[in-house]
Amino acid sequence: MAGFDAAPTAIAQACERAGARGVEVGFLLADATRLTGIEQRFSTVLDSALYHCLGDQERADYAAALHRVTQPGAHLSRSRSGSSTRCAARSVRSCDETDGVRRERCYR
Repeated sequence: MAGFDAAPTAIAQACERAGARGVEVGFLLADATRLTGIEQRFSTVLDSALYHCLGDQERADYAAALHRVTQPGAHLSRSRSGSSTRCAARSVRSCDETDGVRRERCYR
């Protein structure tokens, strides 16, 4: 398990919380639109209220970065708070190597 954020204070808080709960997890300081330096390939990605904060180009860059660090068949679960736009609660995507995103289902 790994977590990342672009803010050093968020990483520090996450490390403290994980340690207090006895959870073993690695945290990386990384730009979500690049994810440089991450060589691990993930089977599941949880996005908590990031995607909706990005502009159009940043979203495209983020999707490309996630594609690079995920395994074929990986699942992306996005959650957001606030008023609804395209998907009220969360969406789950299945990704593969050939087309990046195969399908999306939204759950309300």
